[in-house]
Amino acid sequence: MKRGDEEKCAQSQEERNVEATESARANSECTLITPKSRSSLPVIVAWWRNYHKDAPLKVESDEDGIYQSIKERHSPPAEEIELSSSTENVASPSYPVQISRHTLKKKILEFMKSTNAGSVHYLEEIENGKMTVESLEQIFSASSMIERNITFLWAALNRRVDFLESLYKCGVDIHFSEPTEGFTALHLGAFSDSVDCTLFLISCGADVNFTPHKYTPLETACFHNSFKVAKLLLDNGATVHVTRKSQNKEKTHYGTPLHSAVTANAIECVKLLLAEGAEINPEESTGVSPLHIAAEMGYLQCVNILLNHGCDPDLTLPDTGSTALHLAAEGGFSECISLLLHKGTNANARNNKGQTPLHFAAHAHSVDCVEILLRKGGCDPNSEDNDKRTPLHSAVGRALNSSEITDLLITYGACVNGGDIFGYTPLHVAALNENTKCVQILINNGADVSVKTKGGNSALGIIVRKTPLALPTLYRKLDTAIVMHDPEVSSSKEVILKLDFRIFLQRSHKGEMTFLKTFIDEGQKEILEHPLCQAFLHIKWEKIRKYYIARLALYGVLVLCLTGYVFTALYSNCKENVYKNFILCQNSSIFPTSTQNTPNEMKIEWSLLTFFTICEAVRKICAYVGCSNFKRYMCHIDNIMEWFVLISNILISYLFFNENDNWQSHIAAFAVLFAWVNLMLLLGQLPVLGSYIAMYIKVQKEFLKIFIAYACLLIGFTLSFCVIFPAKSNFKSPVYSFIQVIALMIGSVEYEDLILEDKPPEFMLEASAHIMFLIFMLFVTIIMMNLLVGIAVRDIQGLQKTAGLSRLVRQTKLIYGIELSLLNSWLPNYILKLVCRTALISPSGYRVVLHVKPLNHQEKRLPKDVLKDAYELAKSRKCGTNFPSVKPQGLSFIRNEQNSASQLLPGESTQIQKLQTEVEKGNKAIVKLKEEIQELKSILRGMK
Repeated sequence: MKRGDEEKCAQSQEERNVEATESARANSECTLITPKSRSSLPVIVAWWRNYHKDAPLKVESDEDGIYQSIKERHSPPAEEIELSSSTENVASPSYPVQISRHTLKKKILEFMKSTNAGSVHYLEEIENGKMTVESLEQIFSASSMIERNITFLWAALNRRVDFLESLYKCGVDIHFSEPTEGFTALHLGAFSDSVDCTLFLISCGADVNFTPHKYTPLETACFHNSFKVAKLLLDNGATVHVTRKSQNKEKTHYGTPLHSAVTANAIECVKLLLAEGAEINPEESTGVSPLHIAAEMGYLQCVNILLNHGCDPDLTLPDTGSTALHLAAEGGFSECISLLLHKGTNANARNNKGQTPLHFAAHAHSVDCVEILLRKGGCDPNSEDNDKRTPLHSAVGRALNSSEITDLLITYGACVNGGDIFGYTPLHVAALNENTKCVQILINNGADVSVKTKGGNSALGIIVRKTPLALPTLYRKLDTAIVMHDPEVSSSKEVILKLDFRIFLQRSHKGEMTFLKTFIDEGQKEILEHPLCQAFLHIKWEKIRKYYIARLALYGVLVLCLTGYVFTALYSNCKENVYKNFILCQNSSIFPTSTQNTPNEMKIEWSLLTFFTICEAVRKICAYVGCSNFKRYMCHIDNIMEWFVLISNILISYLFFNENDNWQSHIAAFAVLFAWVNLMLLLGQLPVLGSYIAMYIKVQKEFLKIFIAYACLLIGFTLSFCVIFPAKSNFKSPVYSFIQVIALMIGSVEYEDLILEDKPPEFMLEASAHIMFLIFMLFVTIIMMNLLVGIAVRDIQGLQKTAGLSRLVRQTKLIYGIELSLLNSWLPNYILKLVCRTALISPSGYRVVLHVKPLNHQEKRLPKDVLKDAYELAKSRKCGTNFPSVKPQGLSFIRNEQNSASQLLPGESTQIQKLQTEVEKGNKAIVKLKEEIQELKSILRGMK
């Protein structure tokens, strides 16, 4: 094959490589080409950055409110923790520009087309070898000078020194350059690795340091790793210290030939430039050194050469503060990292955001880089950046190998519960990224699912929504906390169960009930049925119930004092202000003997009421301190009623107002009612009595719904009775009539009393009255009331089915509320320490294991049913069988599916039912087909 054909084949192969590289770049989703996606072909990849120091930060989208959330400094609803690129300025992104033979040809052809479109085919003939020097002289002898100059560039690009000689005789401008990249014939000859063209142009007087736009000829020679051309240029006066600067006033590009040689991974040229005395640590105006470029591109040989020549491995970029190790870790270049560590670079160096190379390696999801930094570099796996994010936050992304990196970081001691400035722990981030495997790894290594962000989002809540398949991991973790010691193996003669409560006590300084309360808040209350949870609740109740009894006693005394004071105060009001009749007031009082009370006795009653009111108010204020917000606090009806009672105690005080008025009697009536109702609710918090109060409240809610649904019906009867019975005192006013209708619903008024008794002779609506009363009896008294009774029975039966779980839920809420009010109060430190010792299971966080003997009848520390379930669970795990620690229908993710299905629209529910029916039919058909196949097989065997 001829030399010209070889060159054409090489050129065509190079063009195909360039097209493939550009196609890959066009399909890339990222703005920046990452080191792993950059081409390693010998074509030039010129890398420079556009720096706008004062450019504003642009937010492309704010769909999730991330920008506003960060601006307001609360927890953002982000799906992923973002890390900025190591070498880019946040306000001025960088762009890689590829310069290849293909792009240069295209630009020159477009330049010729804009000048004279008819001459373009001549350039193609020159490239294809179809044009001779003689024909060239004939064609371009009458052409314009600019056409000759463009053809001169084309000849240099195609390494045709003979055409250069012919065109030079025609008087072309030897320093003419194409407008976009500023390449002259000498630039293109050096880029094409043509020693002959370069030597000819130099002999014709071409300036070897001429830089019309961006690059010198020496740099274009380095782009193609043209060692001979670079050597020729240096021998003819090319300088290695030249600093290029563009003529564009808006964008400034700095650099040296060594930067270009390293960018193109031109090993021979790098060695040549360093041998010629090139500065080893030259920096652009932005501080980017050749070592930074080599590390970011992953050019191991260039990094090694630069370090061997004394390059400082700890040079930082002033805009980001990143070192070469940061850049290599970001690109996932483990060999470069290992070399840099061997040369003594600082493995724990931080950039301007406080990020270490380990942050970038974890974010790049490079297992090799993370392992090298941890093992060889000794990086701290718990190092925090300026946002308090650790490498573990960066590792739990959506990459396939994120679980491996997570496991590796935890093995080297990474903290799984460290939160950032917004309160997001690695578990939050893993769940947001829907990384089930990472969530499982974090849970198994002690991650707390009850931790909440500053926005109030718990890790468990995100797991339930994003990664529900990780929920069984929590049940398995609870199962492993119950261990059985066999007497055949241990020295003990009895079976011993070890119950480890550490999973509940990870944040004991903030309360020991947070873990279980979080499950209730996120709709996963079924976990309370686990034997470990029941055992913990039993022990915790024994520790906390003394405070509940004290609270109940305090409020009970307050209610009694209020009741006694109201009756005596009402009597005093009757005697002194209204009737002025002692005998009448004595007969009207509920306590006739109290007429003998003296003012001193009244003051004693008032003093006792005031004292207990102040005590209860202090307790309520302490409880409010532990509440997250005022709105949530006032959503509880017991808080509203109790504060009404406390305020009413002040308003009805005759010593406070110096007298008693009738309005105080009205307030006192409601105060007494609310006080006793609230006492009922307080007693209903007891696990023993709670189910009955729950039934009562449930029936109340259902009655309210029915009352709202049938309110129009009741109003209609109210107005009708006002028309039919105008003479009756109960129906003269619509308000009184409505009350009478409510009374008629339960049959409090007899038929004779309403219609037949004392009927006036002028009563002309007797027929309508009989008809209306009959309709009322049928539609309201019979149908509506029986409907209410039926619904009440149904609800009570439903509550009875879940009575055990409901009891555990109420017990958990009660203990949590008492504990919260105790630990978050304004009590002095010495009192708070005493409360912690008496209210917490493990105040110091070390006694967290309980050893019990489940088969010993004298074991009284846990209920028998809890001991039995725990024993069966531990026994099944030891034998390798699966004992259901929680009922199958109580599994969290199954229950969530049931709840979500119940909330579907009617049309969607019908479609799902149809699909389920079709699936069932298909399963039956499959079973029937299997049976037929078995019968067919048996027939065939019989025939054989």
